Amino acid sequence: MSSRRSIREFAGRVKQRVRPPQATPVDEVDEDPERTAALQLTRDLVEAGSLDEAQQVIEQALSTRAGDTQLLATLARIDGKRNDWPAAVARWQQIIGTAPQDLSPRDWASAANAQRRIRDIDGAAATIAEGIERFPARPAALWEGGHVAMAHGDWEAAAIRWSRFWRGQERRDPTNLRELPVRSGLADWYEAAWHDVAAHLDAAEARTGEQITAGFHLALAMTLAVAGLPDDRRAVLERGTREHPDSRELAHLLAAARLGTVGDDGQLPVTPEDISAVVGALPSYTPPADGGLGPVRLIRVPEHSSIDLVLRSGLYVDQHTVGPLVQEISERDRWPEPLSLTNDLLAAARQRADAFAETYAAPPHLPATTLADALVISLYQESALVVPMVRLAADLAGRAGEAPVIVAVPELTGVYLGGYNEGHADLVILYFALLELGCNAFLCHTEAAEPDDEPATFRLVPGWRAIAPRIDLAEDPAPHARALVPAGIRRAGVLAAKLDDLVVYQSGSVVKDFAYDRSIKQDFSIVATARLHPEAELLPTVPFPLSRVARIEGRDLGSADPRPTHASVEVGEPLGGTWETWLARVALPLLEHLATTASADLEQRGVTEAHIGDHLYAESVIVGDAVKRAGGRVVVWPHSTNPVHIGLRREESFDEVHAVTRTGVEMWREAFPDKQVLHTPDAMLTLSPPRAFDPQVPLSLVIFGGRSTLGDMPVMDTKAHRDQYQRLFDALGELRSTHPVNVFFKPRGYTGEHEQWLFQTVGKRADWKPVYEHPMRLELPNMVFASTSMGTSALIEGIARGIPGFIVREFHVRDYTTLSEDSFPILSVARAIDLLKRASTAEGYTGLIEEEQRGHRDELGL
Repeated sequence: MSSRRSIREFAGRVKQRVRPPQATPVDEVDEDPERTAALQLTRDLVEAGSLDEAQQVIEQALSTRAGDTQLLATLARIDGKRNDWPAAVARWQQIIGTAPQDLSPRDWASAANAQRRIRDIDGAAATIAEGIERFPARPAALWEGGHVAMAHGDWEAAAIRWSRFWRGQERRDPTNLRELPVRSGLADWYEAAWHDVAAHLDAAEARTGEQITAGFHLALAMTLAVAGLPDDRRAVLERGTREHPDSRELAHLLAAARLGTVGDDGQLPVTPEDISAVVGALPSYTPPADGGLGPVRLIRVPEHSSIDLVLRSGLYVDQHTVGPLVQEISERDRWPEPLSLTNDLLAAARQRADAFAETYAAPPHLPATTLADALVISLYQESALVVPMVRLAADLAGRAGEAPVIVAVPELTGVYLGGYNEGHADLVILYFALLELGCNAFLCHTEAAEPDDEPATFRLVPGWRAIAPRIDLAEDPAPHARALVPAGIRRAGVLAAKLDDLVVYQSGSVVKDFAYDRSIKQDFSIVATARLHPEAELLPTVPFPLSRVARIEGRDLGSADPRPTHASVEVGEPLGGTWETWLARVALPLLEHLATTASADLEQRGVTEAHIGDHLYAESVIVGDAVKRAGGRVVVWPHSTNPVHIGLRREESFDEVHAVTRTGVEMWREAFPDKQVLHTPDAMLTLSPPRAFDPQVPLSLVIFGGRSTLGDMPVMDTKAHRDQYQRLFDALGELRSTHPVNVFFKPRGYTGEHEQWLFQTVGKRADWKPVYEHPMRLELPNMVFASTSMGTSALIEGIARGIPGFIVREFHVRDYTTLSEDSFPILSVARAIDLLKRASTAEGYTGLIEEEQRGHRDELGL
């Protein structure tokens, strides 16, 4: 059989996804058209996800072209597509060992990237160094080289590679610049690395003799701003203005960065006329007579302008300053929610949900109790933004008097129902809270050029990710007795495999097997077999057209010869109504669709039993309610090792519940004595015997990041929490001078305490390093798990794996875990250090885990 025929066997499977063939230049002759066809077909097959067929095509082509570098490189990339990175590394190293001269810059970058993925950073550094030596100015090699140098901690090399990468971009196409990465997508370096790059710019220039461009200073300053490193940003801008005194852009950004900081001399490159032009052009504000939500009032301002600086010099809030402002006033005013023994924010959300449902219920499919339960958690998460923004608005209004308050937004959108982790939703909430207080507030959007004659449109866009379906759908119309809604359930795939005669409904909020694990690429372990959501748009986008009401004259300070420029003030009609009426307008149609679809589908299939999570997600609530109204049973499964939302659960909404811990079982039984409550540790835990201690290597202390804030709302005394962290890491630094202990930090995703948060809190004390594996996957020698202030499921998972742990806590917190001092160490900083000293010996380590497992034998079913 010829190679041509074997290639054709796969050709029809790609269908519409086949790319147009790559034309051979007319002045070149393709000496091996079969090879070209094989490579083209392979690209199409890979794009279609047919990796096995793609590999067969390349292997067949290699059978008559042994050692062909491009074909071998294609196999390495196919290995990478499979996430078989050890195999990819082996193939790349084979090519590098035999034919390095045939590799392209992209090949060298791919080879180093594969080594980074298996955490062979030394190998990646050697590989990319050879690639850059062969191709010193090629962007693919420099880009990957910058990443490798960051991961390797070679800050001088990182500064050289990133600055050369930027210089090359500026030469090729200054209008299309790729931004610098804020952090690694492979979890091998994070934002704090830019702090070290900024500190090595002088060394990089001295080593190369090349002056770093003004453009790179600008790009680095912007990256440092996004990374939350304002001191480094200002230092880079100061350096840039010294090196490039003619750069108006650097001078403008430096002036803006100095506003309100220590050392600000109050001197801005603006005149009294500039200030008068801006302040005098801003219209005053009169609240709507009917008391409803006010209008969108937008200032579109060109960057690097005198107008921008004048606005920033007043009361100006943006995405970088809103968090610190909330922290400042919450600690100053001692907000009650973080200090309360109960979750006051959740209780208020329950009341709000019940009141909303009484007005907007749509029986029989969406009665008031179901509607309230379906919305309560989303309203709780929204309130974590709304309550802090209302309080911040009151503080700003008191300071502003008649002066304008500027709320800068990165986009001309407001996100609704986005929860506590949705972009700049809090800024838009802050703006409307200011209007409600009668403040002369404006949204502000900075634009690359002065605004054109066409006014903007502001849009409310949906962000309700908790209800957006995320798992694949393979529809099965057959009847089934059981239904599963995977939203929020841990190990939902394992549960689905245990249940027979099952339909799986598509839902949002599906949890991957290893939550918050950034060390691996994960797919969902479950596939839906039935649809609940509409195939069309889930939620509406609401546009608000604006009209120009004023033009503000100013000067462009970013050009060598400052020219006139202008900003535009644009205003829309009042939104009207209340947040509740808007919630009904945007959310009710979807919830009614889910409810009617669920009722009809469940009846058609003959479902008599629903399995849902204890976390009150909308689809779980709606399906569970529909099954109960039809006379069926509802079984509740855990979202965490710790019970969730017991206080919100209605007695009539379920029949049976599973809990991971014995304490969780008792909590459910106390709240619902007539329900069947089962102890099911394997719903989340994999049990292992105690770990053996290796005296030849140090102790590995892994501190798990928690969540000290929910959105903008503190959930504990944040000042006491930060102080405790700092004292702990000071003590760990001292401990490391006398005892063999390595300190690691496991971030809680991006919405909790992550590695950049820890760097900003404790710096590099105790020489801590980040780790990213889930606690059930993490493998380090002599591990001890710990958390500060709040407990975490990771500690319970650690006990189950035979890994000892403890909590450092010196002040009151409202802990959500079932861990208690009766059976688990909850210690002061000093006592925690004593425990680590004891655990750094074989006898002490073994005794600690045996004691903890003995105390949890019944709790975890050990």
